Amino acid sequence: MKYRSLGSIVSGTVSVMLMSNSAIAATFNGYDLNTSSPLIPLTKVTAPISEAAFKTFSDNLAEATVTTESFEGVSGAINGLSRTISNTTATFSYTQKNPTDPNNPGVPGTATTSVQKANGAGFTNAGTYPTDGMYGISINSENNFSISFSNSLAAFGYFGTDLGDGGNILTMKFFNGTTLVNSTAIPTNVGSANSSEFFFGFIADSPAEEFNRVEFVSSINSGGDAIGIDQIKIATPTQVTTKIPKPAALWGTLLCGGCLVEIKRSKRVRSSEK
Repeated sequence: MKYRSLGSIVSGTVSVMLMSNSAIAATFNGYDLNTSSPLIPLTKVTAPISEAAFKTFSDNLAEATVTTESFEGVSGAINGLSRTISNTTATFSYTQKNPTDPNNPGVPGTATTSVQKANGAGFTNAGTYPTDGMYGISINSENNFSISFSNSLAAFGYFGTDLGDGGNILTMKFFNGTTLVNSTAIPTNVGSANSSEFFFGFIADSPAEEFNRVEFVSSINSGGDAIGIDQIKIATPTQVTTKIPKPAALWGTLLCGGCLVEIKRSKRVRSSEK
């Protein structure tokens, strides 16, 4: 991993977590609270921690062939929407959760998850907003939201907004077919996160960690707590240019130029359950 890019980060905390059994996967997390009053969307300047995580994630990818989807000029229902990102077709869909089912598998419903244009104040839905341009996805917490890909991927990242208020915890689940290869909860300041911003990225380091579907799973089933999604960036295995080193004796926490790098071993998740 290119740790030299981390050395220049002096404002805030970015965490990079390496999780491994025999292979290694890395997650990249950056989180910025929104303390503006009156409330306004954060920007690239006022969300430096998220931007730093995005840069660190991007430094591991072949920028010449990797693209970022910001949904500009797209609006309306998300079901069936397809976009070409990094020469891969991404297909978006959602289903309504069923709060009476203990397994909560999702059934067809009508709650809104869509691509929306920001209003005059810069927001798309309550506290959500685009992090680039005027358009972004707004995921309703009553929905199960997923993205399927035409190619096997080794990297996935995006910016999110407004996560954590209402006690909502968002878990990212990565699947290869029906096999769950990784499940990671987004770290947030739960309960005081109105219009916050974060970046989350995931990079696999072996075929066993590669995936072709990503699910966004909210911990609450109702209440309509929206989460904004924008600037989705993906990469195939050949587009990941930096191999993530095995942690070896680096377990624990490393401090680097004011930036926190957390390296942790855990077993890879394998399951046919969604």
